[in-house]
Amino acid sequence: MRYTKCQLPDEKLLIPSEKQDEPREGKCLQRFSQRACKNILLILALLFLFTLITFLLGPYCGRAVHAIFKGVVRPWSVPKGLAEGEPQIPSYDDFRTFWKKSPGKWMTADACWEVEDRFDCYPADGASQEGCEARGCCWRPPDKAKTAEDFPKLIPDNSTRNGKFGRLAVPMCFYPIGATSYRVIDTHNTTNGLFALIQRRITAFSVYPSPVELLLLKITFDTPDRVRIVLTDSQKERYQVPFPKLPDAPEMQKEKLNYEVKLQEDPFALQVVRKSSGLVLFDTSAGAFSFYDQFIEISSFLPSNFIYGLGEHSDRLSHSTQYTRFTFFATDSQPGVNIPLYGSHPFYLSVEENGDSSGVLLFNSNAMDVILTPAPAITYRTIGGLLDFSLFLGSSPNQVIAQYIQFVGTPALPPYWALGFHLCKYGYGSLNRTKEVMQRNIDAGIPLDVQWNDIDYMDKSRDFTFDPNKFDGISRFVHSLHERGMHYVIITDPGISSVEDAGTYSPYDDGVALDCFLKNASGGILEGKVWTGERTVFPDFTHPNATAYWTKQVVDFHGQVGFDGLWIDMNEPSNFGDGSEDGCPASSLEDPPYLPHVRGASLKTNTVCMTAKHYLGLHYNLHSLYGLSEAMATHSALLTARPNRRPFIISRSTFVGQGRVSGHWSGDYPSTWEALQWSIPNMLNFNMYGIPLVGSDICGFNGNTTEELCRRWQQVGAFYPFSRNHNSLGNIDQDPAAFSEATIDSTRNALLVRYSLLPVYYTLFFKAALNGSTVVRPLLFEFPKDRNTWRLDWQFMVGESLMVSPVLEANVTQIVAYFPDAKWYDFYTGIELDIESEPWVRLPAPADKINLHIRGGAILPTQKPETTTLATRKNPFRLTVTLDRHHQADGELFWDDGEQFDVLERGNYTHVKFHLMKRGVLKSFVKKADFKDVPKLKEVRVLGTGNPHSVLVNGKKWPFSYAKENKTLSLDSLALDLLEQFMIVFVY
Repeated sequence: MRYTKCQLPDEKLLIPSEKQDEPREGKCLQRFSQRACKNILLILALLFLFTLITFLLGPYCGRAVHAIFKGVVRPWSVPKGLAEGEPQIPSYDDFRTFWKKSPGKWMTADACWEVEDRFDCYPADGASQEGCEARGCCWRPPDKAKTAEDFPKLIPDNSTRNGKFGRLAVPMCFYPIGATSYRVIDTHNTTNGLFALIQRRITAFSVYPSPVELLLLKITFDTPDRVRIVLTDSQKERYQVPFPKLPDAPEMQKEKLNYEVKLQEDPFALQVVRKSSGLVLFDTSAGAFSFYDQFIEISSFLPSNFIYGLGEHSDRLSHSTQYTRFTFFATDSQPGVNIPLYGSHPFYLSVEENGDSSGVLLFNSNAMDVILTPAPAITYRTIGGLLDFSLFLGSSPNQVIAQYIQFVGTPALPPYWALGFHLCKYGYGSLNRTKEVMQRNIDAGIPLDVQWNDIDYMDKSRDFTFDPNKFDGISRFVHSLHERGMHYVIITDPGISSVEDAGTYSPYDDGVALDCFLKNASGGILEGKVWTGERTVFPDFTHPNATAYWTKQVVDFHGQVGFDGLWIDMNEPSNFGDGSEDGCPASSLEDPPYLPHVRGASLKTNTVCMTAKHYLGLHYNLHSLYGLSEAMATHSALLTARPNRRPFIISRSTFVGQGRVSGHWSGDYPSTWEALQWSIPNMLNFNMYGIPLVGSDICGFNGNTTEELCRRWQQVGAFYPFSRNHNSLGNIDQDPAAFSEATIDSTRNALLVRYSLLPVYYTLFFKAALNGSTVVRPLLFEFPKDRNTWRLDWQFMVGESLMVSPVLEANVTQIVAYFPDAKWYDFYTGIELDIESEPWVRLPAPADKINLHIRGGAILPTQKPETTTLATRKNPFRLTVTLDRHHQADGELFWDDGEQFDVLERGNYTHVKFHLMKRGVLKSFVKKADFKDVPKLKEVRVLGTGNPHSVLVNGKKWPFSYAKENKTLSLDSLALDLLEQFMIVFVY
């Protein structure tokens, strides 16, 4: 075909010349007219196509980005060099390109560009390149230098259905850059936040069944340092954690917020930014966001690599962000590194480069995996409920943790006697043997307050019974303990025998009558099997009748055995079978589309069916709340059995906020040095979770200890907030008096130090109950600007001022301890350490002593220790004062009767603060003096001071002594009334 050029104003066209005999101008006009029509139609078609593409592929064709702050909407800042119409989320690499997809393929190579921050697109088993790319994701093996094997190996090869617990390989199937499934279609500002509707894109891949098409986002500015972010189905009610009830948001003045929340509309993402530094604390532009009925995934970039919390697991205090997985699902497991254990606390603390801190709680009780990745970032994958995040900001870890604990509920003040030493063994076998072991420890001078019995006290392992032959006389035994000023605690499990003859076992008969046992999917009572060896049933503690039922059992049995506290075990709940004795129905609840990396091959492994029915819903949702629900019922029951006396409860399974009703022990730790090392991060983590009454089985539960291990563990355990020696059936005796005189002496010495410090511990528990502070804490909490403390988890602090530096390995006679920048004094000698040139100090670690140091600036109230808390409480007080570099010091004392339940509400206590001023004046300030039975102050010891000319006590000259070798000044025979203000002046 030949073409003829037609000249028209401002236009040049090439048209085919088919008929040479037609007039040239006519042919050009005719062809131009036809072409113009076609062009108009083509333009209209292109406009329609562009509109359609913009609607379908909005995330990649110009995104509307907004910030929510001070009740206004404003654009996000635009990275330098980008057009105003192309803002990006700041955490995205400016050089990365956004992508668009065709079925199973990504149209740009940049979308699968090799990056460090890979987010797993195929977290289930069986990933392949074909399956990966079918999801629209990238498949690429990692470079050899970036595989998990090249990271420092921290964990053993614990077998699970998908390789190891905890440490993961670098994912080969990962999301491309900018992957998204949702966009914001509407927003509405409120007085203290924002609502938004978020729509799923019709082009989004459906990997799992039942995607949620329209989501509701609610952002609430709770306080200047706390924001709450909730994502749920906008059209259908979803399960929400029913307890504990979190506080409602107060009215807020938005201009006082210390953060701003930024919302990206298309694709949906949000950020929380610290205003003071501009640091992004929470940023969901990481990875991809998915919301299905039984699979919810969201990722966020983290502000640093220093991440703490995420329990309950056995791990180092600071978690590795090198593809580390944590599974949350209350499980009766033998502890091992990162194996999911008894409780669920999806809260993490992050420490930023300048020492500022933030924390994030995901308030969700469903089974979930949480993965830390090198970006650094965090990915949540939960199989139910909704996303309910609360973010906390602070200038230090202490500030963040106090906010978190106040939010979920401050811990209960324990009875004073609970801070004494506890003794137990599964396998005493009889009351006589229990008495024998207890008495040999008393005879050896071991301080002892509480004797326990495990399930071997029961008749055929049935709750609320005792063996009438082997434990005959148990009531008289408990009475004799009370006469000595001691106490008694017994174990109970939730599994109730269901095979007894009608009318012979009230714990079963009463539960049937009140209809408060857990139901199976068909509505009948679900039966499992626990310690009785026969069928058992499980109370549904969410049922309105359950507390009355449980209270009756506790009160009735308390009438037979006057116990002082309850140890609630096996309450994940644990089952010796899988599901029930009658099986579980086929269901997506039993076999969900995505299975988190729980123990065993299914969710029902060694627990009850997920289809089991509670009064408040399905066990699928409520499983990890079972321990908390039992603790709440037990707390109420003990208040009825022992009116107005503080319930003492130690629970194996725990959930968010459980410190209000119980303490915790770390479960079945083995008798190994490694387990001794785990016990310290576990204790520190549970203090972060607001459950400060915590400790591990001293000397280990499973397996046989060695004398050296037990001696060192007794030294460490003397400083656990909850201090108990306990081990299992068939293992050697490991109570302190079972060993040599050297170990007995070492244990006695450590426990006497503990008993002398009980006023310090008790005051710390008071502060925890009052404002959410911790009792024991990492060095990091007191020295957040010192990076050397950020991964230090073998030393720990008791309160602000006492540092414990234990031996945690065999055959050690000296240790190297870290001393942060402060004055430090040896607890035993009072001598100040010289750390000016080197903060890492080599210390002797003899077999009979644990290293203990006092920070300068402390005033510690102590008492001469006796072998029970009751006897110790009667002794006069001594103040130990350690000068800081400004020659000042502070301390305080809380005192009450040690038992009254509502003492803080009624105010029946005494609270005294002490302050040593720079000019050498020590004064007391009586904040409250409503409890009158307070021992006198007899002694004052000041460390690190000079030799004064004279000392005046309330204006009167007082004799003193001064030791030059340790620069210690001592005042004796004072007899000062702590209910009255005093003043001591040191005249130099």
